[in-house]
Amino acid sequence: MTTYTYRPLEGECSIRILGISPAPDDHQLSGTLFYASLDDKPTFDTLSYTWGAPDFSSRITIDGQELAIAANLDSALRAMRSRSGTEPTIIWADGICINQKDIPERNHQVRLMHGVYSECRTCLIYLGEEADGSHEVPGFLTKIYSSHIRSLINSCTRGQPVNPVLPLAEDSGWKALGAFMRRPWFRRIWIVQEFCLPADIQMMCGRWELPSQYLVDLFGIDALGNASSGLTAVMGEEGARTLGVHSVHYRIRRALGRDMEIDMDTPGIPVLTIPHPFLKS
Repeated sequence: MTTYTYRPLEGECSIRILGISPAPDDHQLSGTLFYASLDDKPTFDTLSYTWGAPDFSSRITIDGQELAIAANLDSALRAMRSRSGTEPTIIWADGICINQKDIPERNHQVRLMHGVYSECRTCLIYLGEEADGSHEVPGFLTKIYSSHIRSLINSCTRGQPVNPVLPLAEDSGWKALGAFMRRPWFRRIWIVQEFCLPADIQMMCGRWELPSQYLVDLFGIDALGNASSGLTAVMGEEGARTLGVHSVHYRIRRALGRDMEIDMDTPGIPVLTIPHPFLKS
């Protein structure tokens, strides 16, 4: 099979969007590249992931030609394909949608990243396979988030301080959350735009997905910030530090009006919506 040859992009706001064909999990990735302009408001998701080791041993078939991709990108796209079921996966992924060997194009596309992540439907964050107790994270965050919501309701209805009851230090969920926050994705420079700009974000790890509001609100819970020294003990220094850094990203998303609906009957009061993590079938 011949090696894939990129067709040059035309126009200041032109991008490529990958359409992945549905297939069983053990089949090689295949699909097509669409050419579109951000000015036309195309519908697509974006993929946020870590490149990992420069091992381009995996392959994807695009329009009948073969393109070498990194192993971590292959895993991420397979997860996206599985998530879509029998429907095509329409997604923007930098390792494929940008001709990485064309330096002028790459530099130009970097300047469009603000538009790509602002205009996407959902940013799908792929954190890799389950490990180090990550299966505990959805349930553990549910406990923290639910306590936070109850505290907010009590504050609004009874005038009580917002003071959610956090899980005990002995809860194994803290260790799992600490390991989760130490994953390489949380240390990426590009996380600022990939986490803050999209209207919606969905976090994926192994077989579970986490709606954006769980993680976003986790970073904004003042009780966690006030317990920073205790968090270091239960989450590890790096995990607790990462949580603190992302509290800044939380405030950026809030400033951009993300993850917040307004009750029109009471202007300025956020509507509390409580999504739930779910296992993929």
